[in-house]
Amino acid sequence: MLTLHKRWVMNMDPLYKSFVAVVEGKTMMRAAQRLHVAQPTLSRQIAQLEEQMGIPLFDRVGKRLVLNHAGTLVYEVAKRSLAMEDRLKAHLDSIADPEVGTIHIGAGLTPAIHLLPPMIATYRLQHPGVQFSVRIGSSREMLTALRSREVDMAIVTTVGRDETGFWTLPLMKDPLLLVASVSMAAAVGDEPISISQLAEYPMVLLREGSGLRELILDLAMQHDTSLHVAAETDSLESISSMVQHGVGLSILPTSAVHDDIQQERISALSVKEDLPAREILLVREEQRSQSAVSAKFVDAVITRPSARQDSTPLET
Repeated sequence: MLTLHKRWVMNMDPLYKSFVAVVEGKTMMRAAQRLHVAQPTLSRQIAQLEEQMGIPLFDRVGKRLVLNHAGTLVYEVAKRSLAMEDRLKAHLDSIADPEVGTIHIGAGLTPAIHLLPPMIATYRLQHPGVQFSVRIGSSREMLTALRSREVDMAIVTTVGRDETGFWTLPLMKDPLLLVASVSMAAAVGDEPISISQLAEYPMVLLREGSGLRELILDLAMQHDTSLHVAAETDSLESISSMVQHGVGLSILPTSAVHDDIQQERISALSVKEDLPAREILLVREEQRSQSAVSAKFVDAVITRPSARQDSTPLET
């Protein structure tokens, strides 16, 4: 085993570069030409490396330098070290370059399906060197991923009151609609339904833990109403399909049912009370530095025509 000298220094890369050049150039003269240094300077660097290692790395055979066993081991380590340094520099360059790199976004179901695709498509037309990695889950899951730095930012519909340390930007409001199958809507008629009357109908909702379900249950509680959940799922498309087949009514974001309503697959029902609108938010950690590519994307989102300009740190 190679024993390192006590005077080993951490920054070996300059000496490694000289050593690799000598090994691959076969002679000191070729290596010096390749590195654009004087041959005596290169000889001193090789001697310095051998001193740091505490063992000769070459066997001197006449005027020739023959790599010995210790030199072979150091050569392998030097090549790996220099390659790692090159990769690190490339990564650091990409972090500083706003036109190159990957933006990692955590998104709730609704924004992942209806908001992000056109945003990403538009941005990539102007910045083709930028890639996107989108992770989909509940608002709660995406905020957890943001805190653990698995994503650069989150686009969600719910930020709990107990969540602190986040910067938020409202992106859009997504009004909620009460929807039913075409046949059920015909049976209900044109008379507006009150929130309290929803207790008389089967409902199809997202699974427990979703922001949309909590919003709907809070709405029912405000009107002293208990909902009968006939089915639950974790997909807005699945809810729409169940509604179309008459499983029950549901309250869904306009963005999720716009096409189904336009193509008369489901119908929106009149409601006596005003239904709330979900606000879709872009969320970042306040104290976390951003890569150049992520920061530029956020700037583009903030300055786009439809963005609201009242972005503020989230207060609790």
